[in-house]
Amino acid sequence: MRHSGDDTSCAWGEYWLAYLLASQGEHADALAALAGGQQHAEAAADHLARGTLLILDATLRPSLATATAALDALITARAPEKALEALQQLAHHDGYLEVLDTILSAPPPEMPRLIGRMRYLRACSQPDLAHTVDDFTEAIGQAALRGEDTAEQWQQLAQANHAAGRYEDAVDASQRATERLDPRSDAHDQAAYLRADSYRHLGDHRAALREYRRLADGDGALAAQAFVAGTDLLEQLGITDWPS
Repeated sequence: MRHSGDDTSCAWGEYWLAYLLASQGEHADALAALAGGQQHAEAAADHLARGTLLILDATLRPSLATATAALDALITARAPEKALEALQQLAHHDGYLEVLDTILSAPPPEMPRLIGRMRYLRACSQPDLAHTVDDFTEAIGQAALRGEDTAEQWQQLAQANHAAGRYEDAVDASQRATERLDPRSDAHDQAAYLRADSYRHLGDHRAALREYRRLADGDGALAAQAFVAGTDLLEQLGITDWPS
């Protein structure tokens, strides 16, 4: 195959040779095969082969530069599923956020799942929740389209919306979170408490008090805090009894 003149075939042949060698612990020989494969892939302008070779290279000798090159090649190849593998490797390195910012400044078309995952990683790294709303919204929306959204993601979106003062959206996201959480869990109570506080900010005091009372009547970690918050709200409103 190496003498066939078909660079694409040679690139893939070197990949599978490297894969076999790596599985046997022969990393030096595997890296040599990968180097040859990358030369063939570049000669053939085969971005899919090059990106796949670079993923294996980055597995054997982790590097931000190699993982970035793999991701770039696979985006160019319009191979979003393989690009997700490169992204997973990239996220293990310091400095990956700068790479994401560069890509997201001009996102590649027709790769919504990949872009959603990038935006989710970027949002999770942000210390200021109020600035993560758009990234979380896009990322979780893409996950929901595929049935891959999780309670944790909806909880994160609820917290981001609450921090940004988008209380109606916080109510919706926290509701979606609690629907997916064990009602006996602390996470469920945290989502319900955030929803109660969002209702309070919206001026829907009856809904807020219902949430506070539900929590206060339970034995969860937030029961006492919910009772105090509800009691304070009752006093502010000049009401003596909790609404039914």
